[in-house]
Amino acid sequence: MNSNKHKGMLIRMLLVIMMTVIVVVSFYPIIWMVTNSMRTTQEIFLNPLGVPYNIDFGIFASAWERADFTTALTNSVFITFVSVSINVIVSSLAAFSFAFLRLKGKDTLFLLILGGQIVSGQIILIPLFIMFRDLGLLDTSWSVILAYVAGGIPLSTILFNNAFKEVPMELFESSKMDGSSELRFFAQILIPLSKPIIASVMIFQSLFAWNEYLFALSFLRSPENRTIQTAIPVFFAQWTIDYASLFAILSIAIVPILILYLVLQKYFIKGMTAAAVKG
Repeated sequence: MNSNKHKGMLIRMLLVIMMTVIVVVSFYPIIWMVTNSMRTTQEIFLNPLGVPYNIDFGIFASAWERADFTTALTNSVFITFVSVSINVIVSSLAAFSFAFLRLKGKDTLFLLILGGQIVSGQIILIPLFIMFRDLGLLDTSWSVILAYVAGGIPLSTILFNNAFKEVPMELFESSKMDGSSELRFFAQILIPLSKPIIASVMIFQSLFAWNEYLFALSFLRSPENRTIQTAIPVFFAQWTIDYASLFAILSIAIVPILILYLVLQKYFIKGMTAAAVKG
């Protein structure tokens, strides 16, 4: 008995040590970035792994002003919110059709959507640029919004489709027998049951839209239309980089996504756990 008890305690200690190492390794880059955002560039070069002795929060204000961060933040929030909202609505409706409705050729259409997963942004960059130029959408927020929605729909549709298939078809049929329409079943029954997968899709697509750089750099030219990612290069000069200001603005940039995750983490964890169990 004592031997088994000691083995159990040893295993728990090893698990705690292992989890502690994983947490430290995962969070250290963020801690290092935030720490260096409170130091000068000279201090960073002299001791990159050091801690700030004279904390200077003025670096944040200076970096915010230099990057015109108010404009960039507003644009990024708007683009992310609109693109994620459209993505969730379109992909959930598409997945509902695939999972519950009897449509001719829906399997072929689903395979075509699935094929969108293998198309990289570099391949469609030039065609999209020409199309948005001809439509007069170039250098507007809607150019990147439409690109992000199109790029995110395949993965989102797959995730929603897998989640919706776990809902019994009998529930859908019984709702129709009670006089409920397809859209009413979708809005009042299916969506409330799908909060975990909705949270997962929102987090995935928000990360994509918030951090995307290639489309934003190619489609948004005017300073007033810049996103956070396209505003960051202002700290890169020809021969030098203002690391202190760069780390400061990056530290600020992760806050909105961190808040989103903290708000949705309960549903996100449920969705990922369910997906793992089903897998």
